[in-house]
Amino acid sequence: GDLIGRKRLFLAGLVVFTVASLLNGLAVNEGMLIATRALQGLGAAFVSPAALSIISTTFSEGKERARALGVWAAIAIGGAAVGLILGGLLTQLLSWPWIFFVNVPVGIVTFILSLRLIPESRDEHAERAFDVAGAVTVTGGLMSLVYAIVKSETAGWTSATTIGFFVLSAVLLASFVVIELRSKAPLVRLSIFRVRSLLTANVVMLLVACGMFAMFFFNTLYIQRVLGYGPLKAGLAFLPFTAGIMVSAGL
Repeated sequence: GDLIGRKRLFLAGLVVFTVASLLNGLAVNEGMLIATRALQGLGAAFVSPAALSIISTTFSEGKERARALGVWAAIAIGGAAVGLILGGLLTQLLSWPWIFFVNVPVGIVTFILSLRLIPESRDEHAERAFDVAGAVTVTGGLMSLVYAIVKSETAGWTSATTIGFFVLSAVLLASFVVIELRSKAPLVRLSIFRVRSLLTANVVMLLVACGMFAMFFFNTLYIQRVLGYGPLKAGLAFLPFTAGIMVSAGL
């Protein structure tokens, strides 16, 4: 976004996400659904940081930007709350493909409005290079780590497959650190972690994300498989949690 334009990256990600949503709904088998879900994730990976950087550069530092970021966080969580209810409603009344189809008109409207309302911006002082090696090693390292943990359930913690992927993950992530230290335009400038407030905030957010994703995953299984809630009732059951996050984001 800094190099090629934040608005351009946001719009490109929006197109990828919207098209992938349509393909998800049209999926005819498990393999196609997994592949198009991965494509949808790629689109989201473009959109989310591009949107945040647009906010950061559009609003001046201080009270104005803090208010904008608070609204952004509240809307993000509000979207999660609406998604839980709407997803349950669509699944229960229609069928599961509609939780993907509903993204298509939203994506189209957002694209049109963004073309008109969002100003283009880029960092004219940034090094004109992409850290491809850093991106590949950190992504591969994290995917290998997740795959090792997932496979341990069936293969066992001491199996050659599990250990092999753990070793591969360690090698790739170590390579990432070395690449970032030597790159002229690193994906992540590791020196920023010398800033104590930033380091503390990142560690806290890591712990928050670990707890939140685990909670959503296991509670979804518990609510639907143990308590026997339907999709809509399960979505409503999560509302108190999301309401709490919306209130705290505003504060």
